[in-house]
Amino acid sequence: MYNSSFSMEGIKRLNKPEGWKVSRDSLTDITFREDESIYGTHSIGLNGNVQLKQSRELHIQGGSVVFSCYVKTETDTGDPVADKYEPSEAGLVLVLRYADNTVSSLGVGFPKNTKGDWARTALVATVTKELHSYEVMIIKRTTTDYIVDLPMLESGKRVRSWTPSSSDFPKYTNTPFKSVTGVQLLIQDVNNASIRKLELQELASEAEFSDINVPTRIIPFAPKRDGSQTVQFNLGRRVNFHQEIQPTMWSVEGGNIKEASLITPDVFGYTSIVDLFIDQYGESYLETPASSTVKAITVVRDLLYAITEETHAGVTGYYLKIVKPHKIHHEDLFFESISDLSIPIQLNVLGQDAATEDIARIGICQDIPACIFIDTDLDRRFYFKLKYDYYYANFGTRKLFCRESYTDENAQLQVI
Repeated sequence: MYNSSFSMEGIKRLNKPEGWKVSRDSLTDITFREDESIYGTHSIGLNGNVQLKQSRELHIQGGSVVFSCYVKTETDTGDPVADKYEPSEAGLVLVLRYADNTVSSLGVGFPKNTKGDWARTALVATVTKELHSYEVMIIKRTTTDYIVDLPMLESGKRVRSWTPSSSDFPKYTNTPFKSVTGVQLLIQDVNNASIRKLELQELASEAEFSDINVPTRIIPFAPKRDGSQTVQFNLGRRVNFHQEIQPTMWSVEGGNIKEASLITPDVFGYTSIVDLFIDQYGESYLETPASSTVKAITVVRDLLYAITEETHAGVTGYYLKIVKPHKIHHEDLFFESISDLSIPIQLNVLGQDAATEDIARIGICQDIPACIFIDTDLDRRFYFKLKYDYYYANFGTRKLFCRESYTDENAQLQVI
């Protein structure tokens, strides 16, 4: 019914596994562990008070379902191996939501000690009537640190061997049926010791694939040339009460985005950015960052790119926000971001006596595809490559089209 190898990071949050909801204040307590993955690219380290949650529709009339997950303590904690925590402290919780609006839940605790070895925790739930949806949770609120991997929900009364599938993260297509069940990139390391899997995000149609321009990752980059950098004009438009199109210009002022007329002295307003989420049922909701300041903006192909400085759970970082300003209701006081990528950048590292460093602007490398640069007010420049991990499969011809080139001498693209 669902399984995951935590192979892809979510594009809206640092340290958030794709398809899982995580409280923003818990993100610093999650780590992606490439050194401990059983299958795929990552396992997940739980190092603080963390709750991973996922909800999906599931229409069945009865029977049993099994929710399982691999878990290990990083060290020998000294506790008896047979002892377990309560599920509310550390463990798995399964919530069943029935068609008659009733709810039932059950859980199983993690072992207090696995002595550094992988163990599998599972629970069996009996479905007594027509089921509408379920919610699965992986909880850790103890001082014992855990690593978790390969959660799976399946039908039956006993846990079965974990196998990869096309539902390794919840993405949907409009295709009613398909002969290709999944796509994965198998990367074999140089000593042939292991095989890793990189997940790609599937798009619903060829038209959507050709039009996608929202990046999924941002990585540091060192270009061999300066790339003829250029800063895009921060131009847009708004439609007034009389349905007249007015050209506008955006700039940063006082930590917000200022929208002003390009042809008159009029200022239309000052706008903040709010993160937009779309859950598994297609419903959207907004989350306002606890502390957020806009530092710089630019416009790329009708998308507004903004760098924000945000503080969550006492940790300050920089984020690349992407919004569609031409779809904004201008009476609102915020932009809705459709992507939220953490920028791996460190400022104020020039020494104790150096001047305080801040971000001055963001720009686009004109001659280097999918590359941006960030300038600071101390004349330092950082380059970043934007990655687009999307694919579209033509199921009639079994051909696969990717936004990026992934293969090298030690990798092959495999269509299941």
